[in-house]
Amino acid sequence: MTTRRSLSPILLLLTQLVVLIAVIATAQKFEPYEINGGLTAAVSGRNFAILASDTRLTDGGYGIKSRRYTSSRLFRVGGGTNGGDGFERAMSGGDIVKCSTSGAMIGCSGCAADCDALRRVLQIEARSHSHSSPTPLTADSIATLLSNVLYSRRSFPFYSFCVVCGLDPVSRTGVVHVYDAIGSHERVAVGCSGTGKEMLQPVLDRLFSSVEVTKEVDGGGAGGVLRRDAGVVSARDQSRGLSLAPPVQTH
Repeated sequence: MTTRRSLSPILLLLTQLVVLIAVIATAQKFEPYEINGGLTAAVSGRNFAILASDTRLTDGGYGIKSRRYTSSRLFRVGGGTNGGDGFERAMSGGDIVKCSTSGAMIGCSGCAADCDALRRVLQIEARSHSHSSPTPLTADSIATLLSNVLYSRRSFPFYSFCVVCGLDPVSRTGVVHVYDAIGSHERVAVGCSGTGKEMLQPVLDRLFSSVEVTKEVDGGGAGGVLRRDAGVVSARDQSRGLSLAPPVQTH
């Protein structure tokens, strides 16, 4: 009896210690990433490349933080928009945004904070290059730059899934690169990233991967297809917006 009574406080103390450790472990759990939705899609063709993105920013679930979010989801690195009004101002319109051949457009989806940080890093690197070299950045050079930036953060990666879209200044053909979160990339004819890409990618592959179809379609037709098919995806994915930002055509 004496032994049992002496063990009771010890067992109670051990139980309380286990509960305390579990509470501390739960309280100190750190989750740096949040999936804020977003779907970006790009199509390349002869004499054009076009990129579009939805504008809905979610909290990772059913909550909607913004319905017109484009600041870090669709941005330009190098070059500029025609007219000099700035890309953000041009994005407020409803028509296709026309861009020059220099630089490239980048679409990002995933964690909005990481996408914004990645945008600032890339634009700083592009500005530094413009001060040190007279040679403008091409779409392929920006694709390599993005790959290097993402890989440099491989131990704590940017939770950003990117699509680079631009135009080859020599051959005048569209350039599209798709990425994973640590910088592995591939040049493709059409590409998607973000939520809903599993539904949109097969449709774009069917419509634009054929050489004959790619030669016949122009930027306006590709933009219309992106708008239509992205609308179909939005009906089956709550994190996708009902509308696309104005598609950006590099020509």
